[in-house]
Amino acid sequence: PQRYENPGNPITAEKVTLGRMLYFETRLSKNQDLSCNSCHDLASYGVDGKPFSSGHKKQLGGRNAPTVYNAAYNARQFWDGRAADLEDQARFPITSPIEMDERPDELVRKLRAIPEYVRRFDEAFGGAAGAAVTFDNAAQAIAAFERTLVSEASPFDRYRMGDPTALSAAERRGLTLFRSL
Repeated sequence: PQRYENPGNPITAEKVTLGRMLYFETRLSKNQDLSCNSCHDLASYGVDGKPFSSGHKKQLGGRNAPTVYNAAYNARQFWDGRAADLEDQARFPITSPIEMDERPDELVRKLRAIPEYVRRFDEAFGGAAGAAVTFDNAAQAIAAFERTLVSEASPFDRYRMGDPTALSAAERRGLTLFRSL
């Protein structure tokens, strides 16, 4: 599918717009110098290309940053599978002392001080006067945006989905040979 939805967090245009803004927002980090895109650079296929990503105060994490493209299809999130879904995953880096090191209450305070964010949260989640600006809603918006980051299906994927013309005759022979080994 073009996107993999979570029934507990339906994708809406308002959530995706807010999630995109938050994904690039450095105010999610304690020192206001890191965003999700810092380690999962969309211009570099959703990764930073480093063996260990640099976080709060230039600390290095123990693993490299996995791509966010097609991450919604993963059965679990993070290399060790500690997060059940993208909504759960979006919370961890923000509060991790090694990654962004921000407290949820401080993040909410910062976001509520920005009228544009208050308006966007209210549009995406309902409510009024900033009540929708919560840490959980921020994670849901980021996850909704990340669920739209789906790569184009490869010829092999299209063939597996039933398009017999997606692979050439030589490619189909090669696949048959590969499967026979």
